[in-house]
Amino acid sequence: VTSVIFVIMGLGVVPSSILLKELNFFAVAKVNFFSNIIMGLISLAMAYTGYGVWSLVAGSISKSFVFTVLAFVHTSWRPTFTFSAKKVSHLLRFGLPLTGAKALNTVYYNADYIIVGKVLGEKLLGYYYMAFHLATMPVDKLSRTIYDINFSVLSSLQDSTGGTKKHFLQTSKYIFLIIFPLLVGLFLVADDFVPLVLGSKWIPIIYPLKLCCFVGAMRTMNSLIPPLLTARGRSDVILRFSALSTVLLVTGFIVGAGFGINGVILAWLTVYPLTTAYLVRHAMRELDMTLSEYVGSMSASVSACLFMVAAVFAFQLSGTGPGVARMAGSIIVGAASYIGFISIMHREVLEETRAIVQLFRKRRAATR
Repeated sequence: VTSVIFVIMGLGVVPSSILLKELNFFAVAKVNFFSNIIMGLISLAMAYTGYGVWSLVAGSISKSFVFTVLAFVHTSWRPTFTFSAKKVSHLLRFGLPLTGAKALNTVYYNADYIIVGKVLGEKLLGYYYMAFHLATMPVDKLSRTIYDINFSVLSSLQDSTGGTKKHFLQTSKYIFLIIFPLLVGLFLVADDFVPLVLGSKWIPIIYPLKLCCFVGAMRTMNSLIPPLLTARGRSDVILRFSALSTVLLVTGFIVGAGFGINGVILAWLTVYPLTTAYLVRHAMRELDMTLSEYVGSMSASVSACLFMVAAVFAFQLSGTGPGVARMAGSIIVGAASYIGFISIMHREVLEETRAIVQLFRKRRAATR
C-alpha cells in the first residue's frame, strides 16, 4: 500500500522542481510544512484510535498527496499530452548518470553498517552507528538544503563562470564557518559529553567519535561540490566519483573491520580524502579556480578553529576536573574564542554577514 507514494510523488516532481528552479524557497517551505503537519495529525489520530501500523502508512500517503497538490497550487505549470523524443533523450543523458550515482551512494553510505554488523556484531554496530551519527549529523541535516539551494542558484548562473565561482566560494566559506567549529567543539568535549549526555555505557565510543569528527569535516567539503557539477551538466563526473568511492570504500571497510570499528573509521579517513580530491580537481577545472582560492574559502574557519583548540586546551589544563563544569566551561570558552577570533582577525566576514542580512530584509520588505 505504501508504494502508492511513488506514483503520487512522481506527479509532484515537476511542479516542486519548478519551485526550486525559480528559487521560490518560501513556497517550498510552506508545501513541506503543511504536508508534514497533515501527516502528523493523521498519524496521531489514527494511532490514538487503534489503527496501529496503518496510522504510519496513512500518514505517509497523506503527506505525499498534500505535498503534490500544494506544489501544483503554487505553480502555473500543468501537464499536457505531448511527447518529444529529443527532450527525453537529453534528459536521459543527464539523468541516468545521476540516478546511477545516487544508487551507488546508497551502497557505500550503508556498506559500513552492513559490514560492521556482519563481522563485528550488533553491539559494536551500535557503538559505531552512534559515533558516526553524532559526528556527521550536522552536515547530513544541512546537505539536502545545501543541495537544493546551491543547485538552483548555480543552475541560474551556469552561463557565468565568474558568478558561479564567486557563489561557490562564498557558500563554501560560510558552510565551513558553521560546520567546522561544531565538529571541532564535539572533538574537544567528547570525553565529558559522552558519559554525561549519553551515559556511562557509551564510553567506548569516545575515541571513535573523535575520529568520526574528521569524517564529518570531509563530508562537509564533499556536500558542496556535487550541486556545482550537476548544475554545470557534469553528471558523468559524479557517477565516476560514486563508482570510485563504492569500490574503494567497500574494500576499505572489509579490510578495516578486521581491526574493529576504529579500523572502519580509518578506512573512511584514508579513502574519502582521495575521492574528495577527485571532485575538487574537477570543480577547479570547471570554474578555472586555483587551489589557493579554494583553500582560501576555508582559511577563516580553520584559523579560528585552531585558536579555539588552543583556548579550550588551555582551559582544560587549568585544573578543572571532568564533569559538567569542564564541559560547560569548554563550550563557553570555545564559542567565545571562535567568535572573538573571527571578529578581530576576519572582520570582513562580519561585514559580509551584515550586508547579507540587510539585503534579505530589503527583499522581504519588498515582497510584502
